[in-house]
Amino acid sequence: MFGRNRRKATEHTIQAIQPLIATYQNFSGLPPHFWRDEFVLGFIGVMIGFHGSVTSGRSLSQADKGYLLYDVFTALSNMNGQAIGRDYTRLATQSPKSPDFEKGAHHASICALASIGKITEEGQPYYEQAEEMAAAQGTPNDVGAIIGSLLHILFYQPLQERFDLGSP
Repeated sequence: MFGRNRRKATEHTIQAIQPLIATYQNFSGLPPHFWRDEFVLGFIGVMIGFHGSVTSGRSLSQADKGYLLYDVFTALSNMNGQAIGRDYTRLATQSPKSPDFEKGAHHASICALASIGKITEEGQPYYEQAEEMAAAQGTPNDVGAIIGSLLHILFYQPLQERFDLGSP
């Protein structure tokens, strides 16, 4: 029983986020510094926190949240998740925060909230753009297509600009 909730949250979080990374990796590959990039750490770190919290019912201890962060970063990167998690934590707690980190975290929060039907005032213009993209692809009113378009706008396009590797 001990740690069961954390393991469940970790598995769910990996399953939820891994397709985001795999899509980009399959299309253009990941640059060597991908897991050190402040935008990436902000985006993925917030997504880890969101999915871990939703799955666990917000019942994880601080220690379990740390293990979840490290375990998910390890699974997603096939690298040292503790080192990546420490970089994320350093960026999340420094003051002032890095603009790139804040941008990634902000974009992730818009996507995460939209995935549960909460569109913030700040997220509204992006959501409307995503609706237009989904409609242009022949899937108007398809929430999955809209969220996919939102991820394209707020995650994949910034990666394309940051790494100049192309777009999925």
